[in-house]
Amino acid sequence: MRAMRSTSCVLVLCVGAIGGLAATARAETIYVPRDYGTIQDAINASRPDDTIIVSAGTYAENLVVAGIAHHGLQIYGAGEVVIAGLGTAPALTVKSTWEVGIHTLTLHSGGIGLLVSKAKDVSADGITVENSAGDGVSVDRSQSVQLSASVIDAAGGDGIAVSGSYYVTLEDIQVLAATESGVEISGTDAVTINANTIDGAGSDGVTVTNADDVSICGNSIVNCDGSGIACSDASTLVVDENTVDDVALDAVTVETTDGVAIFNNGIGSACPMHTIGGDGIHVETSTQIDVELNMVTGVTGDGVSVTGSTATIEANSIADSGGAGVNVAEGASYVYVTQNTISRPTGSGIVIDGTSSTVESNRIDYAGFDGVVIHGGNISVASNVVTRPSNDGVCVTNDAGDGAVIVENNTVVRPGDDGVDLGATSNSEITSNAITRARDNGFEILTGAGNVFGANQAKGSRGFDLFEGTDTASNEVGDT
Repeated sequence: MRAMRSTSCVLVLCVGAIGGLAATARAETIYVPRDYGTIQDAINASRPDDTIIVSAGTYAENLVVAGIAHHGLQIYGAGEVVIAGLGTAPALTVKSTWEVGIHTLTLHSGGIGLLVSKAKDVSADGITVENSAGDGVSVDRSQSVQLSASVIDAAGGDGIAVSGSYYVTLEDIQVLAATESGVEISGTDAVTINANTIDGAGSDGVTVTNADDVSICGNSIVNCDGSGIACSDASTLVVDENTVDDVALDAVTVETTDGVAIFNNGIGSACPMHTIGGDGIHVETSTQIDVELNMVTGVTGDGVSVTGSTATIEANSIADSGGAGVNVAEGASYVYVTQNTISRPTGSGIVIDGTSSTVESNRIDYAGFDGVVIHGGNISVASNVVTRPSNDGVCVTNDAGDGAVIVENNTVVRPGDDGVDLGATSNSEITSNAITRARDNGFEILTGAGNVFGANQAKGSRGFDLFEGTDTASNEVGDT
């Protein structure tokens, strides 16, 4: 028994010593072609946390970094290193491993340039993917992937495609002449798309579907055959400080998304105009919408178009839109339109076709039709300044039963028709408005009933054309 115990002790000591040696083994640096003739041979020979440095040259290989044996591997190109992939396989695949870094390589492929699949904590920087037949970079079912300071040129599919992943960052990348979308995100959460240049996409600049917590900030998106940014079936979307120009459809379009923040974007251009083929900002059937501090110039459609509930459209500058300046489309509710500056829209300045909304403290100059158009009930139009609209300053076209409208403290200067045209509006308040030099009536109510009409001014116009049943008090007509 004593001998057996002694032997056991020796075995334990030996195993412990071997374990200690393994634990203290240092990562190595492998050089290609000095140590191995091919990059793949170097990968196969590497251990966790090793570094491979590849000398300049062209390597006709399809590289695969896969499995636990290669976690922590870093691959660097020293000089111009081109991986010329064979056939339709990806030029470089990172699969089922973690903490892998790819640096300063150029990838050519008859399929995907770089494929990251079922991997975690992968970074790629300084890479160039040229003329891939498929997507330039594809990230699939992976976590914590960062691609930065790279160029994706002339991809046969999407420039960058991300699906079924989360915690993905795309930053400081040039995506040029992709056949499909510049960047396509699907089924992915926690995505940051920041400070990239997307030019010449055959579809949208950025496409996002079925995603949560997406930030699209500081990108330049131009010359795309679809929309600049297109998002649908998502939640918690931030679109901030992007520039979008020369796109065939809407600059920014969002559908069926809960929690939308579109801030500080520059959309379109004054010369030439109508380089945006659709609306500047189009948000449809979405909720919790904030559209603020954007500059929209020369778009073919509406400057801002919103259908949804609980929206704020605030402090935007909108000029020379081919449609309305702001169009809150049918079915919208609880929309607050305030402090916007709208000039020279081809259509009306602001159109509200919904309920329970507010139009307040906006400035509208030279609208091609009406300054403000209301079709709906429970709406307040207050403290706006409207100058030289081609038609009415404020026009309300409600149907019976639409609900009351409040029109108060507005200033309308030189409208081409009436200052305020209430049509068939009933049970509404029209108070403390000032109309100067209307071409027709300062105020017109044709068939409404039960309206309160008081403390208004109409100077230099025909004055008031009011339906017989209107309740009037303390109104002033001057210089008619």
